[in-house]
Amino acid sequence: MLRWLLVLLINAQEKEITDKSPNRHPKHFNDINVQLKVDALKRWMFGGNKSNIAIPPEGYVLQKEYDLTKLDLEDWDMGPSWGDYHPKFLNTYFDKTGETIETDSSGIMKLGVKFNPKTFVGEDDRQIKIPYVRGRLHSKLKFRYGWFEAMVKQPKGKNQWAAFWLTGAHSWPPEIDIFEAYSDESIKYHDGRIKYGKIKPNLHYGKLEDNNKEEYGARGIPVRKATERFVHYACLWEEDRIEIYYDGYLAFSCTDPEILKWYNMGHNWMTLIISNNVVEGKMVADDAYMEVKDLKVYKKQ
Repeated sequence: MLRWLLVLLINAQEKEITDKSPNRHPKHFNDINVQLKVDALKRWMFGGNKSNIAIPPEGYVLQKEYDLTKLDLEDWDMGPSWGDYHPKFLNTYFDKTGETIETDSSGIMKLGVKFNPKTFVGEDDRQIKIPYVRGRLHSKLKFRYGWFEAMVKQPKGKNQWAAFWLTGAHSWPPEIDIFEAYSDESIKYHDGRIKYGKIKPNLHYGKLEDNNKEEYGARGIPVRKATERFVHYACLWEEDRIEIYYDGYLAFSCTDPEILKWYNMGHNWMTLIISNNVVEGKMVADDAYMEVKDLKVYKKQ
């Protein structure tokens, strides 16, 4: 009974948030994702620990299966090309040598966060000491529409920020966050009292230079025991929809043409990224690994 009451309370809270922001997205589209979160909460409470897998729609064929038994630099760039660290996030720098990445014959790739302080010289010649190095891989292959999937075990440690996403190959935004996962001070990814609740899909779109950059607004989707098992995460990106699946279930949907237009512009090819990071603003974190296997991309025939 208490769990059902919790579901009803969360449902009411989410609807209140939606109703108070009618100008951000049409209510119809928001209500769909409110219900998807409520459905995920019910599965988290009553669904047990079964793992499920979503499959691509009919008519899709395998385009690329990544070999994760090795770090293949014909497939991946190590970090972004524009710098060694993000100027807004001075708690991590990008691994350019492979020190945070582990592979073996099992096909499981581990992307880590490690305490390894390093000093950089900023634009104003001041010295910047950054404590952690992070693993982040960008696909060299660029994509326009498709089905993207991987089996992922979230990192087990404090202040972890793992992610699996698509970003614009030539500009930012656009971005499709299949997930961003935040452990914060808890290794259980708590969202209030909900374990593994801070695993979030999101969309970023618009143009920075036109001052109209927006994001859809991430809602946490609880995923049971996300650090203990491999969970299937997938994204369908088509001209008329973006759908994100967790554990075989639809977790997020966007069919709003006013948002999708940003993803359908001719220049918007996307790069696939897998990464581990330290939560923004946190200067202390555990050394930990995100584990990835079965990373595949399908395209429509």
